[in-house]
Amino acid sequence: MKPKDYLELRAGGVSYVRFDSMERLSSIEGVVFDCDGVLIDEKTSYDEALKEAASELLKLLTGFWVESSEISSEAIYRIRAVGSFNNDCDTLALLVEWLFKMLSDRHGNSLVERLSKLRMKDYPELSGILKTESFERLEAGAASGWLEELSRRVSALEGTAASLADVESTIGLSSETVAELKKALNYPDKYGKSLLTTVFDEVFFGSDLIREVRGSGPYFEFEGKLKHEKLLVEPQTLESLQRRGLVLGMSTGRGSWETWRTLGSLSNMFEKQACVFIGDFVAAEPSKKELYEKPSPWSLVKAVKNLHREGYVLYIGNSAEDLIMYKNARKEVDKLVFAGVYDNSYDVADYFQENGADLIIPKVNNLPKILDFLEET
Repeated sequence: MKPKDYLELRAGGVSYVRFDSMERLSSIEGVVFDCDGVLIDEKTSYDEALKEAASELLKLLTGFWVESSEISSEAIYRIRAVGSFNNDCDTLALLVEWLFKMLSDRHGNSLVERLSKLRMKDYPELSGILKTESFERLEAGAASGWLEELSRRVSALEGTAASLADVESTIGLSSETVAELKKALNYPDKYGKSLLTTVFDEVFFGSDLIREVRGSGPYFEFEGKLKHEKLLVEPQTLESLQRRGLVLGMSTGRGSWETWRTLGSLSNMFEKQACVFIGDFVAAEPSKKELYEKPSPWSLVKAVKNLHREGYVLYIGNSAEDLIMYKNARKEVDKLVFAGVYDNSYDVADYFQENGADLIIPKVNNLPKILDFLEET
């Protein structure tokens, strides 16, 4: 698609409406939302949990301290732009493996020996190491430089939906040392069985809430990032959509517990049967993660079908995997249109234009104004 294929609307930021999608957009009967970056701001929760978990795992596994602030957002966004990293534990695995490889290139067998000893310990013992051991501070700028190189290598895979294994192979994470690290992380597996999953879940939810969510634990002591989440969607946006008679659902990589907790009273505006939480399924069956996770169309198809609407349904996402999932879902559900939220990142807006999104908006709260315009046109 080219810019001339889109009508620009300037109200609360620039929105782009594809000319040949106007009729479909004006006749939607339901809306399915992605959550992170659309309804909820994940930057203060998931993004920060990724950084802290990477820092804590590296301390534990290498003895070197990389401050969480040195885990760059740019590297995280580059990884997600591949289009197959909807699960943040996949992103965490890649970050930890890459930084471990860089450290092992310097320190060789000493890290492998440390891993061998750590694998003999249980979680309470590992937690004790994090609390009592003195870790060597990595020199300033080292981690930043390594992550810039990771970003450069991963950027070549943008939009390919390459699997974690394929990305690992492409960027050079196939050494015996990294293989030993994977044994220690035991990923993918459930909370309580995989060190990586266990640390990430406790960093995200908080050790005080983890038993309520996962039914076991805690094994570590982390404050938790979930409590810092903020809403992006305004109540009047959802109210406006409901007044139009639109039924609202969700297709999200998150779990239901944390989503409903953050949405609070807004949860009542959604058709519960049409809300599919990939995180719940992956937590229960990690071995089936490729079936459930974006860009697999499974969750979106399930959500759309459970809306029970004959007309068009609008899916709203904000990432490469959302658009790829939408295109995959179109093979099963033809009455589906896509809106991309670009959050004032014109690189993201350009990506959505180049890949033929029906609607491109800066924020989800722009949607009612766009529908008003289409109704009057």
